[in-house]
Amino acid sequence: MADLTQLPAARAKALELEGQVAAFDSPEVKARRQTISLRRTEREALEEEVNALNRWLDELPVNNGPVVALASGTDEDGGLAEYLWARRDKQEVQ
Repeated sequence: MADLTQLPAARAKALELEGQVAAFDSPEVKARRQTISLRRTEREALEEEVNALNRWLDELPVNNGPVVALASGTDEDGGLAEYLWARRDKQEVQ
């Protein structure tokens, strides 16, 4: 837990050091670093969207209702339907 409390300070220090190193970068390296930063930002935004969707799915009352019936026809291998059935089973256990 102590490590988690130090995470914001470690990130701030990393950003500071990256800024110092970036001051000496060539234009190509700067462009590459910007691309990496953009992708990291996009990944974090997508992860938050996935987490929000998972929270929303956790709140859905899935019990042989229209959600499962609809999902069973959306995926050839039944992956989405299996996922929703597993969530339903998890809710019944809790």
